[in-house]
Amino acid sequence: MRVSLQVGLSFLALAVAPGATPAAAGALLGKVVLAPLCPGPAAIGRQCPAKAISTTIDIFRSSDAHDPYRRTKSDGHGEFRIVLEPGRYWLQPRVPEQYAGAAFAKPVEVTVGANTTKVTLVVDTGMR
Repeated sequence: MRVSLQVGLSFLALAVAPGATPAAAGALLGKVVLAPLCPGPAAIGRQCPAKAISTTIDIFRSSDAHDPYRRTKSDGHGEFRIVLEPGRYWLQPRVPEQYAGAAFAKPVEVTVGANTTKVTLVVDTGMR
């Protein structure tokens, strides 16, 4: 019992050693858009802005994961914010129901650090 207690206290001392700082979480700010919205080749002077959409974003810890590590939602302006530990993540927006079958979204790799990371996720309409 005494050895177990000493080992446990030594481990605890290492975990909270003075001067040691845990990895700070970083904020991930993003926007989800639907694009392109105009058919045919781009024409000079023709405006064809992407449309911000509200949807669920699945967040994965590896590119081949099947189950999301976390989820978040974009608001009506397509914007989202989530705090994550530093590391690599793959974000995949879900295709909203009204665009199912016509649009698709590919995962985007993002590296989150201790600061704010920004990303734009595109749900592709397939329109060309």
